[in-house]
Amino acid sequence: MYYPKQYHFSINSKSKLRTLWNILECKIFYQPVLEYSLRILKSIIDVKPEKGTVLDIGCGNGSRISKISSYGYVVEGIDFVEENVYYAKNKLKLNVRQADIEAEGILSKIYSVIMVFWVLEHLVKPKELIKKVYTALLPGGWGIFAVPLADSLSSALLGKSWTQIKEAPRHTNIPTQKGMVLLLNSLGFEKVRIIPALPIESAVDIALSLWPRGLLFKSINRNVFLGIADRIIVGILTAVFFIPVFLLNAIYIKTGLVIFCAQKTDRYL
Repeated sequence: MYYPKQYHFSINSKSKLRTLWNILECKIFYQPVLEYSLRILKSIIDVKPEKGTVLDIGCGNGSRISKISSYGYVVEGIDFVEENVYYAKNKLKLNVRQADIEAEGILSKIYSVIMVFWVLEHLVKPKELIKKVYTALLPGGWGIFAVPLADSLSSALLGKSWTQIKEAPRHTNIPTQKGMVLLLNSLGFEKVRIIPALPIESAVDIALSLWPRGLLFKSINRNVFLGIADRIIVGILTAVFFIPVFLLNAIYIKTGLVIFCAQKTDRYL
């Protein structure tokens, strides 16, 4: 997998102005997204902290599992970026290890929940990772897979301008909803719940499609004022599309980004 530098969000910057802007972005966008991950665990799939360990594959700098652990969950993380792992282990004091996500034997323990957020679309063989997730889950455990959808409204309306398509070569495949459900069922997952990503995430996805200069790894490498200006434009576009996305999600129309919660059979086979 190839990622440019500064692909992942970080608050700290050499520029004080950019650091202040990053703090604002974190409060407006990233914190609600992290809270949503917690809500999925507590409300949608109803997994209590005492039920076992939560693993995040592709955990980035550990922000998601740090939020989850603050509510009593035992958490672990895996990421292939050395800087992310260092930050998660040394700054956030999390149990995170560096590993190739596609390598054999990366999952040697059993977990109650395994989260895979925005990873599958980067893999040449996503089925192989989903197999590993299924094997590493307790009976009755949950796999949580966040992916963009090829048959979504964003894909249909934006076409080749959709940021998920333009992410090639980092994005190697984008599933349809039916294809993803069939894949999960074929690997043994019985109950599959489909929920939209947080409206602000899908709204940002549309905004970045219309203003790709605002992508983090592009804006971060420009003059600090121009970079922040691009992010402000993305913020304005996000505000414009937020309510339409919210309303479309409310009537179960897929706007682009979706989360699949798939439960392993609770029977020992």
